[in-house]
Amino acid sequence: MAMKLLLVSALVSVSCDMKISSSPMKLFVTGDKEIRDTVREHVVYMEPSHFYYAGLKKQRDKGGYDNFLRSNIDNEQDKRNFEEEPGKDHLPFRSYESRADDLHESVKYKIAASPGAPALVATTGIPYLLPIRWNNPHSSEMEVNIWIMRKNNPVVVPIRKPACFGEGYQDAIMEFTIPDDFKSLKSKIVGFDGCQKVGDCVLQVYAHSVESRTYALGIPLLVEQKKTDVTIATTVTDVLEQAGTDRGVSYKSLRPLCLGSNSPDVNIKSCIPRLPRLVSDVWNHAYQNRDYSPYSGQQPESISQNLQAACVLKMTTGDRGELGRQLMYKDNRTAFEYSKKLRKKVDNLIKAYESITIQIIEAVGHNMTSLGIMKTKQNKGKYLHIQTNNCFRCAEVGSRTSKRKTTNTYIPSFEIPAKLLHDAAQYVPPAYGHLITIRNDGVGVLQIYNAVVEDMNKDLLEASKTHGLHYQGAKLKTEKMATKSDPSSFMKIVKDEKGVTIGKDKGVAAARLVESERRDHEIPVIADMSKQAMTGRTINELICKGVLVAGLEKITTTIAGTPEDMDGLMMDKDCVDGATKGATPRMKCKYPGSSQMLPGQLFPAEGQVEEILSSSALGMTISWLSAFSLFVGVVFQL
Repeated sequence: MAMKLLLVSALVSVSCDMKISSSPMKLFVTGDKEIRDTVREHVVYMEPSHFYYAGLKKQRDKGGYDNFLRSNIDNEQDKRNFEEEPGKDHLPFRSYESRADDLHESVKYKIAASPGAPALVATTGIPYLLPIRWNNPHSSEMEVNIWIMRKNNPVVVPIRKPACFGEGYQDAIMEFTIPDDFKSLKSKIVGFDGCQKVGDCVLQVYAHSVESRTYALGIPLLVEQKKTDVTIATTVTDVLEQAGTDRGVSYKSLRPLCLGSNSPDVNIKSCIPRLPRLVSDVWNHAYQNRDYSPYSGQQPESISQNLQAACVLKMTTGDRGELGRQLMYKDNRTAFEYSKKLRKKVDNLIKAYESITIQIIEAVGHNMTSLGIMKTKQNKGKYLHIQTNNCFRCAEVGSRTSKRKTTNTYIPSFEIPAKLLHDAAQYVPPAYGHLITIRNDGVGVLQIYNAVVEDMNKDLLEASKTHGLHYQGAKLKTEKMATKSDPSSFMKIVKDEKGVTIGKDKGVAAARLVESERRDHEIPVIADMSKQAMTGRTINELICKGVLVAGLEKITTTIAGTPEDMDGLMMDKDCVDGATKGATPRMKCKYPGSSQMLPGQLFPAEGQVEEILSSSALGMTISWLSAFSLFVGVVFQL
């Protein structure tokens, strides 16, 4: 009889795609009908360069154009022939060598062909709406920055903080506002006289997903100033903040969860120029991780702990990139195999926590709906209001639809109001209790990726100490807007002492040339990474204190066992007795037979899952039973 696992949304993740909902091929006509009919018909941006990659050019010209526009930067690098085509950096705008316009020959459909030409025109102090389309809407954080180009000596001005986006919703709107004091930048930035013509400034829309992958696009920007009394200094010197720094494995200072797109704090109130983080994404793909990337935006201090935890998980277990993995396989086979084992374990744990989270959403999400109302100025000078849908976290992510997908890594992390925590707790087995922590105000904070870091911390620490598998953050460069220099141009080649190509291999020689540089950039894993970030009590503690007794009552009736039967499996007997008798409990919530979850316990072998049940009607039926089956690795004969 076929084996089927009662599991909610454990679909295999596919590449996440994001773009503005207009197409250069179709003259940049906006896909959001309401915005098209009432606000603006065209929304322009720079079509990505093909970077002289034959694979990218073929995708653009011979089918797959929409995917060409949407592709995340991590996947774009896969379209290159690593033996013949030099690698190019695609950040920050996916334009050739970071151009501030789309005039390069590697761009086919130009903004100039559209009635929306020549650029996005925004007025200080007035909200501007961008309609966004996600093909695969992973849980992400999106930010907006103005790049003042200064003849390729750029300055960055963040204007919108990284905020919640995606989370299963495909169609959304994003609002940003250029601060009123934009004119004051003329007194702080040498050579800046405003965003008056194409090439002066680029609006960068950057998003990073928990997958963990990078998305970016660039829009030529013209800024219209309101009349102001700001006095411009006659003598100007650069008054610039330092570029933001990656928080690495110590991320306690970050906010626990992503900032809601509907938060009053999402738009930055004042223009504060800073030096740019010039990130080499081609370096990451070649020598760090061929599938995923660390956060590579401009505001690393403003992302969430949850997102940074996702980056730590993927970049510590990374395969060392398209070229570097061949070197690791050759020189340290044990580390190579161990990293694969850890990646599988991380993925399985993420899916387990997502399954529990989906059940919580199905049970209490209808009591957590939100409606966002965004104000913008119509072309004719009138203000109008554009609404999000009214659904679970719709305002937080700017969703225009109530239809939400529940594929792997689309699942959000979020706050649970105190009044709903009792019902939510019934879907969290004690062994997974650190999925939710409770603040002093009684609000629950559900962090999927921080919880996985807690489960994996001991393994990652061992991998770091024993196998040299450390966290790899974004690689910064000094080449300004040009591609990072590399002795092999990021190709699979072998050179002699004079730099002459004498042969090709799988990347071993190329990676060996930069291995010391890669090692110098690593950050060793530390103990208690997640505990440094988590604050408040866990669900386990509240159960043991008798605050959430219903969850224990439900598991004993659903699984038809006694507290004694679960001793050493789910929660120790004194903990259960403490919940029912008011005794001071001893916390010994542990995994079966081990202090860690084993990868093979969560899912059947590949090909055995014949049906994935994700109907909302299953929420209460599965409850503790499905979560418990995840915990002990039980599959059901259906």
